Amino acid sequence: MKKNKKILIIALIYFAAYGFFNPIQLFSQQSTKFIFYSLMTLAIAFAFTKGISLRNYSFPKITYKLLIIGILISTVMGSAFHEQSYSVSLIATLPYFFSYMFFYVLMKLQPDKKSLEAFLKILVICSALIYVINILSFPNMLFGGLIDELDDSRGFYRIGVPMLEIVITYFFYSINQWLLTSKKHWIFWISLTYILIILSLTRQHIFISGIFGILFILRSASIYKKILACIIAVFFVFMIAPRIPIFNTLIELTKDQITTNKYEKDDIRITAWEYYTIDAQANSITPIFGNGIPSIGNSKWGNDYEQKVFYSYGGNGCFTVDVGWAGFFWYFGGITTFCLLFFLVKAVKRKKPLASSYLTYTMLFIILTAITSGPILYSTSICSICLILYLIYGNPIYGKAK
Repeated sequence: MKKNKKILIIALIYFAAYGFFNPIQLFSQQSTKFIFYSLMTLAIAFAFTKGISLRNYSFPKITYKLLIIGILISTVMGSAFHEQSYSVSLIATLPYFFSYMFFYVLMKLQPDKKSLEAFLKILVICSALIYVINILSFPNMLFGGLIDELDDSRGFYRIGVPMLEIVITYFFYSINQWLLTSKKHWIFWISLTYILIILSLTRQHIFISGIFGILFILRSASIYKKILACIIAVFFVFMIAPRIPIFNTLIELTKDQITTNKYEKDDIRITAWEYYTIDAQANSITPIFGNGIPSIGNSKWGNDYEQKVFYSYGGNGCFTVDVGWAGFFWYFGGITTFCLLFFLVKAVKRKKPLASSYLTYTMLFIILTAITSGPILYSTSICSICLILYLIYGNPIYGKAK
């Protein structure tokens, strides 16, 4: 298959995972899921029958197989230990199964990596355009529809930056390209992607990507670039940031939360970690194999879960997507969680050519931010992570499997 056709297939699947950004709400949630599931089913079948052999590709194959098997086993847990039928549990698990299987499709099709990195650039441009269009059409946004609750507690309306994991990946990619080529146009891409990260209004994303970006620049840069990076960082922190309302609001919000935590027993995320790792376990088996996915509105367990968690029902506010690793552990159990963590850590430690060193920072970012957010739980984010993992693992020159 020609490389352009491979990229086209990958792009179609990726955009389907996002529901093609659903302009003016053209598609229902059910129809976008059906399209994504259908495309992934066809892609898996094609990859299995026509894809290349992975014998000469070195990646944790057994770990990945156990990850997929663990996700499937969790469907049994959902019906065995909770009031939810197996069919409902299976349907609720499909977004995770198909999203993590995207890595298998990528490995079997082996799309050209240079073309895939160019595709990342297109995605960043799409992210920026969608954000601008949504701001201009706010609150009845063209992509995503009307916002139910306006949140400006962080100094600006929080409407979300699409494909944020890709934006962050391209932020590190642009830094790497600037270090390798010294071409000034990469400074534009560094600036654009970091502005989008700031506009996400997610403090840990802003802070961690900023710190990693500086460390990346200082790691192997010339003395000129090291001095320039330090000057820019100091100038931004002391001269620019205090003049930006968003930064001031985020800093004040952080101070308020620190003050509040002094007088309360636990931070909400600490509470959520305890809830999903200990309190919400059904028995001694579910910490091993998981509880499955509660389907809200389709089962008694799903409805009970909604009552216990969502604020609108007087719940505790402990959401799985706010504690990604704990939420994954509750859904799929300790064995599957270990497999995913091992798979990602191996991707960090894997030896990479200089042109791909940006992927180490990206994967470290995902592992760390999954402690207090949910990139490993959102179907769209998982597809982005699979693209990143393919860029790391999908190259036979890294060494044949032993």
